[in-house]
Amino acid sequence: MRQRSGQILSPAKVIQNFQMSTKNYTSKNASQSPLKFLQRNLSQIILKDLAKQDSSRKVNHGSITDRVHSQQRSNSRDKVKPQTKQVKVPTETNLPFQQLSKGINLILNQKLTNKNKLILEKGSMTRRNSAEDLLTNSIQIGGKSSSIDKLPKQEIQIYVHYSSELTQNFKFCATVTTDKVLNALKNKTGNYQVVGFATLDENIGFDYYLTIPFLPLTHMVGKTIRLKPIMGISPPKQLNLSCFQFLHVIGKGGFSTVILSRSLIDGNFIALKLISKTFVVQNEKQDLVQNERDILIETTNKGSLFTSKIEFAFETKNWIIFGIEFCPGGEMFSYMKKVQKMTESQARFYITEVCLALGFLHHQQIIYRDLKPENVLIDITGHIQLADFGLARPNMQPEQNAYSFCGSPEYMAPEMFHNDGHNNMVDYYCLGALLYEFVTGLPPFYCEDKNIIYTRLLNEQVQFPKKLSPEVKDLIKLLMIKDPNKRLGSKNGVDDILAHPWFQDIDIAKYIQKQIDPPYIPDLTKLQFKSPTTNDRILFEQLNREQKLINQFKPMFDTAFFYQLKRYQCYEFDKNSSTQVTKDTIDSMVRKRTKNSQNSQQSLLSQQSQSQLSSVLCSNETLRNTKSVTNLKFYQNLLTEPSRK
Repeated sequence: MRQRSGQILSPAKVIQNFQMSTKNYTSKNASQSPLKFLQRNLSQIILKDLAKQDSSRKVNHGSITDRVHSQQRSNSRDKVKPQTKQVKVPTETNLPFQQLSKGINLILNQKLTNKNKLILEKGSMTRRNSAEDLLTNSIQIGGKSSSIDKLPKQEIQIYVHYSSELTQNFKFCATVTTDKVLNALKNKTGNYQVVGFATLDENIGFDYYLTIPFLPLTHMVGKTIRLKPIMGISPPKQLNLSCFQFLHVIGKGGFSTVILSRSLIDGNFIALKLISKTFVVQNEKQDLVQNERDILIETTNKGSLFTSKIEFAFETKNWIIFGIEFCPGGEMFSYMKKVQKMTESQARFYITEVCLALGFLHHQQIIYRDLKPENVLIDITGHIQLADFGLARPNMQPEQNAYSFCGSPEYMAPEMFHNDGHNNMVDYYCLGALLYEFVTGLPPFYCEDKNIIYTRLLNEQVQFPKKLSPEVKDLIKLLMIKDPNKRLGSKNGVDDILAHPWFQDIDIAKYIQKQIDPPYIPDLTKLQFKSPTTNDRILFEQLNREQKLINQFKPMFDTAFFYQLKRYQCYEFDKNSSTQVTKDTIDSMVRKRTKNSQNSQQSLLSQQSQSQLSSVLCSNETLRNTKSVTNLKFYQNLLTEPSRK
């Protein structure tokens, strides 16, 4: 990549040349530049304003520094410069969540112990000194296009490239955090609708890291970060493909593709699940798509903490699209590939959260029917989210059965092979199979030949390695009883499961409040994405073409299918809204047996625990630009925890 040589000009000459170039001169290198900028004309207007604010420019001499799984789907019968002026930095009162920043330690300082554990490092986020946080600000001519260059000094230098010719330069101290950096950069763009920034070489992992507030940038000390602005758009009456920037394919299913995208309305990352309309029509899957949409909306609005959160749903000429909260930890299957198998303590954490997710779904009269590691995601805090409700069945009454043959062979319950129907007990069988894989490394009855798997699960009992504890063996056996009427959970659901001796030392209230440390927290400084395949590029080209067209099409569903959360503008969080987890919901979802009690069961949460949960969810009357209540609660919990050693 070429480096343009620059020369130092007088302030008057710089402004004169700049005005002449914008009117009568177009750089050849600008047309050939590898930099990709959205809305270049708007960028030039911003540059004109920036040139008026700054009186000098500098020459830059910096150095350049799977399992893709498919799911079995079947037809359902379930119809239902020299520094002359110090730059003004936003004060604490102008920052979102200022009440959270006081006294908080540097959150998620990405130092690992035992490969998995994150350690919080002591340090204050409340000390603000503009001379320390933001040292200089200048306009640059020329410059290289690499996103990160090394610097000898103990500081972080950021170049914002508004065009191939001009950049804006910032320097930050080592203790600055992501939210303060973005606030400073956005404030310099004036009233122009810049919704975010991206690295020049499209480092998706680092771009995502910048969007998460309160994260430290100490790992970038001594480096130069090169960014470009992302020009936003005004929210349309209904969302469409033009509202998003497509980044990377992160998952594929039987007839869907999940793409990591970035909203051009607010700059946040979102996972777009694209379902092919052609496949839906050819295979008569309209009911499954409608069920998935309804279940995602219901569970999101009811405040489930361990299932995927939907933010919008709409359709285009060729696609049905769900916008779902992005989980940077990826699939549990990928995590299992790294660790091979879990300790029983690690497995207990994840199985407990899966139990709570299933208990919530069953309380809402939903059976899941597709529990497996590929559908268990790890979110930004290390907790799980059940994903992909394409095979789920809503509105299941207690005495009602479903009759679809569906699921994955390694996890399919025996009653799926009979014509007598099945109910939510299939989920408990899959729970036992999932626990078996967690502690052994392989699913029960595993074989490459599906027919052998079917024969074994119908006729054989599960076998265990010697090193497992008697308690976990007993739990798996009880969950994988072939007769669903005798299976653990057939009487009181997850209450019976969590009352098993293997769970005797856990505190369910703390699990619901997410106060138990996960075995693994994603290292956001090391997120990596594989190079796109040829099929990925073809898909992106198709989507980019659709973005530019206003297609007239006949909707597959009625207008009620469209759904959108109010996350694209600041709004007040109503304490009485349906997103709040209520006492009745929790009590009916799962109960914990009283220790050493022989007479009765005790409600899951004591009055004290209920009060704590309510205060965690509703301690702030106004939430601004939060991705979810879960993320806010995670940061609030860190406020009360001592620094980890």
